[in-house]
Amino acid sequence: MGRKEENPYEKVIAMSFDTLIYNKNNLAELLKFDKEDSDILPQIIEEENLNSQPRTKRTVENWNRDIKFRKKVLKAYGSQCAICRCKEEKILEAAHIIPVYEGGSDETKNGICLCRNHHAMFDKNLIKIDFKNLKLSYVSDTVQSMPWFKEFSDKYNEKILNVQKTN
Repeated sequence: MGRKEENPYEKVIAMSFDTLIYNKNNLAELLKFDKEDSDILPQIIEEENLNSQPRTKRTVENWNRDIKFRKKVLKAYGSQCAICRCKEEKILEAAHIIPVYEGGSDETKNGICLCRNHHAMFDKNLIKIDFKNLKLSYVSDTVQSMPWFKEFSDKYNEKILNVQKTN
């Protein structure tokens, strides 16, 4: 009769608050806050939530490319980027001079070997190539300010590699 009946939820709530306080104190230590200043954490979290953007789903369209096209183009350029002369095959790509979606083909003559960076710049029209004179015909201001561009200009006079003759 003297025994007080316990509410089963009291223990769960007490454990939850203990866990929260423990985690709050550990987080304060990790963030180098004083325990007295740890009241700022809810304010930081609230500011983060206000500043964060809602998640969005992004869909990317990828084209299945002919692996032979890459091999032929890399071989034609001696497995080096036509612009920076990088020879690391893991980052070399066969770029289409005339994009496939605009009627370009997977023939070697429609390809140029570029590293990933120069391929992206080429596709985004940050650099344009005069294939007749084998020279860059346009370079955006942003690209001109990049360190590699001055070195490329000084060393190669903005000339790109020509297709290598194969026997």
